[in-house]
Amino acid sequence: MQKQDVLFEIKPKYNILYSIITHFWDILIFAVVLVLLGMQPAMKKNIIIISIALIMICVIVMLLKSKRNKSYFYRFCSDRFEYFNTYFGNKVKEIKYEEIKEVRYNQTFLQSKFNLGEIIIITNDKHILKKMLFLQSIPNVQKNYERIVNLFNT
Repeated sequence: MQKQDVLFEIKPKYNILYSIITHFWDILIFAVVLVLLGMQPAMKKNIIIISIALIMICVIVMLLKSKRNKSYFYRFCSDRFEYFNTYFGNKVKEIKYEEIKEVRYNQTFLQSKFNLGEIIIITNDKHILKKMLFLQSIPNVQKNYERIVNLFNT
């Protein structure tokens, strides 16, 4: 691959506040369970241990998600799309533009407040798991979507 062949790259963005807000219901259910367990005097010591363990699990999950997002990036070249995943080694997937059937983007209300969204690339692949590719946590999703669509219109 030649460097001059690359038109632009997109890298996902991890936002910890967005992650906390989207997992609000998980945290709320956890808090309700702790309050219910806290009503029993014998459970106070166990509640503290469980709370610390669950907080540690939440922190570890957020760190793993952050690392995962940093390991992905997407490169758009003049004739193909390249998907890089360095999370479990260097994996590169190439899709020729002729194989791409449709491109969409999705942005929820909450994602719009954090300037994030997802781009969905639908291919002609017959294998159901390879047919759709989701580019998640994309910053400036509408602008990046328009850049991708413009590749097909030129």
